[in-house]
Amino acid sequence: MAAAWEMKAELAVWAVISAVVGVVLRSIERSDSALSRIIAGIFALGWTITTFLIIPVIVFEDGSIKEMFSKSAGTFRDTWGETFSSTLDIGLIQFALWIVGMALVFAGGGLLFTVLPGVGTTSVIVGAIGLTVSVYLVGQTVQGIAKTALYVYAAEGQVPSEFEDFEFETLGGRTRSSKTADSPPRNAGN
Repeated sequence: MAAAWEMKAELAVWAVISAVVGVVLRSIERSDSALSRIIAGIFALGWTITTFLIIPVIVFEDGSIKEMFSKSAGTFRDTWGETFSSTLDIGLIQFALWIVGMALVFAGGGLLFTVLPGVGTTSVIVGAIGLTVSVYLVGQTVQGIAKTALYVYAAEGQVPSEFEDFEFETLGGRTRSSKTADSPPRNAGN
């Protein structure tokens, strides 16, 4: 958090750039031309891959804009399996928690509805909105932590101390240690 706070101006600039690119892509995707929608989709995929780890790069690296994009894309390439797996796993857990939470909200609201229909309906609406926002925010926070841990793992070749018991290699994909057969495992010293 302290490192991110030190880079608050750069992160704010990145937020503006990301928002502008998002608005441009959405406007192109809404076009009547199928070709422009296909091109926008391809660009969006490339943009997502290139910038997937840009926040940790901005926070931990000191370089030009071009170097930041290059480092983010290179790190994604080096950890594509781990990145995909962690994103999918977090998304699935997030979805499962949302489903269970929504079932509880509707069950509780249904019980209240039998006694006080107005209160039951209001509780379902407020509960569903609150649950959805909460699950989304927690999921995005966990995803940010995972991206940072994956970045440190790929960039420095070591597992962050908070994740010492976690085996990044079990997530699959390519890592620098799996590219060369004679290099020792990253956590061989642990």
